[in-house]
Parts: sequence; structure tokens; C-alpha cells
Amino acid sequence: MDLYIDGSWTTGSGGTAEVINPYDASAVREVDQAGPAEVDRAVAAAFDGGPWRATSANERGALLRRVADLLVRDKEETALAGWMMLTASIVTIPATALAYQVTLPQLWSGFQVVGDGSGRYDFATNAVILGTALITFTTVVNAIGVKLMARINSTGVARC
Repeated sequence: MDLYIDGSWTTGSGGTAEVINPYDASAVREVDQAGPAEVDRAVAAAFDGGPWRATSANERGALLRRVADLLVRDKEETALAGWMMLTASIVTIPATALAYQVTLPQLWSGFQVVGDGSGRYDFATNAVILGTALITFTTVVNAIGVKLMARINSTGVARC
């Protein structure tokens, strides 16, 4: 029973798959795969929203900020290999974008770039736009930071 669908664990009807450890290519375990019935149930549960739908925007934002903080805090400890560190960094950006998507439009309506938040896909589209802006901003800051540090270091060397 490896599938968690709509609040309960269930066995998949799509056979099994072996999970491989990327570090040493050893078999970790076998897991169930979802069949068409489980996929349909999972999609229906996702669209239903469950308790998340009844959660206020402030509570969602606080939870997503907490998740983003935990991902940032623990990314080095959970990195078993270099690609895990990269994955943790990549996951942190969307988590932050989602947290911002929920809280920033409450601070100023100008952050709601797409729609007014009442449309079915307004939040998702807005999160993609804010995530793209966040990635662009962090890339520019990193590029400027590297160039600035190179200048500072070369200046310090020249004066010594």
C-alpha cells in the first residue's frame, strides 16, 4: 500500500516498480503503481480540494511559508548527492512563489497579475508568473553578486 489518495492509503492496480538508490544503484524497495482507477480517484480528490479548500488564504500562506522555510533550512541535510541539493534548491523556489502568491495579493492588489483571484486558474497562473520573476531576480542577483565579488577580490589583491 504505497499510494496515498484522498486521505487514505491504498494499493495500486498498475503493478509495481523498483525504487533505485541513485548513489549506488542498489534496489531500495518495490512500490505500487497507480492504475487508471487510482489516477481518476487522485485527480477527483485533487479537484475537490478537501480541507485545503476550507483553509483561509492567511492559513495557506503561513503553511506554505513554513514549508519553504523548512526546505531552505534542511536542504543541505537532505542532500545525499549533488543532484539532491539541486532538486532541493529548485523545489524551494516554487514553494516560495506559492507562498508569495497567497500573501502578496493581500498586501497589494498589484501583485495579482492575472485575474482577480476568483477564476479557476488565476492563482496557478499568477504563481507561475511570480515564480518566473523570482527565478529571474535571483539569477540576476547571483550574477551581479559573482561579478561584484570578483571586483572586490581583484581590488583587494591589487592594493596588497
